[in-house]
Amino acid sequence: MRQKWRIYGLSDIGIANWLIENPGTQNLRICYFGTGIMGATILVAAAERPDAVVAVASDTSRLDPALGYIPKILAATLLLTDADNSSEVNRSQEALEQIRADEYSKKVEPVRGLSNLFGNTSAQQEVARLVSEFFDHHLGEG
Repeated sequence: MRQKWRIYGLSDIGIANWLIENPGTQNLRICYFGTGIMGATILVAAAERPDAVVAVASDTSRLDPALGYIPKILAATLLLTDADNSSEVNRSQEALEQIRADEYSKKVEPVRGLSNLFGNTSAQQEVARLVSEFFDHHLGEG
């Protein structure tokens, strides 16, 4: 099963490679955002290309496929978790402690209604606000 997730993550790594190799985009700073299984794959991509990925924001609903990669993440990391699910909040806090980014560059943000993100406009707006503020802050750092 782990190999399956690694293959998915490779597409995100391929995107980073293409951006770095393309003369028109090689000076851009890379941030990834993903939900569900794509949230796990962007964490894998951040772990596999620590030189290229500046920041990641991921919901933690499908964190398990990325657990083995989390200790390799150096990028600024925002983990979005369902505020109504205490076990998910705790699991996200545990994962955050393993991320190697400095303490000021990583955080967990509980969001009400995150488990039904695509059916909840207020949760979508809150996620958009949190992620855009996080990326704005970390893109301005370098």
